[in-house]
Amino acid sequence: MKLVFPKAVREEAWEAINYYDLELPGLGGWFWEEVDSTVRWIVLNAEVPRLRAGGYRRVNLRTFPYYVA
Repeated sequence: MKLVFPKAVREEAWEAINYYDLELPGLGGWFWEEVDSTVRWIVLNAEVPRLRAGGYRRVNLRTFPYYVA
C-alpha cells in the first residue's frame, strides 16, 4: 500500500511540528512520532474505526488535538 498525503496535510503537519518545537524543543518530534504510529496502526487495522457520516473513518491522536482521517 502506498500512502499519499495531500499538500495541505503536509503543510499542516509541518506547521504543527514547528509550533510544538517552539513550545518545547523535541515536542514536534514527539507529535510526528505519534502521527506516524497512528498511520501505521490504521494501515494494519483500516476497518476498526467506525464509519462516520460522510463515509470516512478517523482515529484521534492520543496526546495531541489532531486526528487522522
